[in-house]
Amino acid sequence: MIERLKRLAHTRGIYVIFVQADHGDDAAIALYTKLGVREDVLHFDIAPRDATS
Repeated sequence: MIERLKRLAHTRGIYVIFVQADHGDDAAIALYTKLGVREDVLHFDIAPRDATS
C-alpha cells in the first residue's frame, strides 16, 4: 500500500508523504524508519469549542 501511495504521490508532484506514529508503537516506528527520515517535531492537539463559548 505504501509503495502504491509513493507512486501516486510522485505522479502528482507531491514531494513528501507525512505519517505519524505514537510513542510505544514500535512496529510502526520501525517500518517508517526504514522508509524515510525521522524528524522530532512538536505535535499539539487543540480541542475545538462551540461558537457559544
